[in-house]
Amino acid sequence: MIGGKLRFEEKMDGVKTFKNLVGNDGIERRAFGETMPDGRFFLIDVVQPGRLTERMDVIDRVFPTALRPATGQDGSFMEEVLSRGGEGIVIKPLNSRWGDFWAKCKRQITIDLTVSETCFDTGSIRLTDGRNDLGWCPAKKSFDSICVGDMVEIVAFGFHKSGKLREARFIRSRPDKTSVLI
Repeated sequence: MIGGKLRFEEKMDGVKTFKNLVGNDGIERRAFGETMPDGRFFLIDVVQPGRLTERMDVIDRVFPTALRPATGQDGSFMEEVLSRGGEGIVIKPLNSRWGDFWAKCKRQITIDLTVSETCFDTGSIRLTDGRNDLGWCPAKKSFDSICVGDMVEIVAFGFHKSGKLREARFIRSRPDKTSVLI
């Protein structure tokens, strides 16, 4: 579905992938999409000149059976995507060229967590809520002042199905809070 002069698509949570695909017209085209952990490829766009509406027409016509991201019409679509555990949405102007003026919208959470391990080589900290390993987070600018057991504030785009933080970023140390490591 298309809202006004914009297209709202679900932001897939796979690996960005470029593939050469042959359409039902026998022509090979450079395609952009995301490969999911289970191997499914979701076709997002074709890399060719023209406006988004023209590229979507090509996809509809020559790749009619391709898996595609869900589409919707506004903020309610984003809420629907997030409520079922999706990453967010991408908003694209219908008259845009490939990759121009695309905007991603994702919900961020802020959370205070305990540092359970540090990695000097990468300047990263491993995080826990006291029971669960929530993954690694880069903290290069403040790395020298962070120790195992410190409480830190992190912003992330929610959690992966694995329970790890999605794109965690270090905000600040929280010396005013006490952590408990189990």
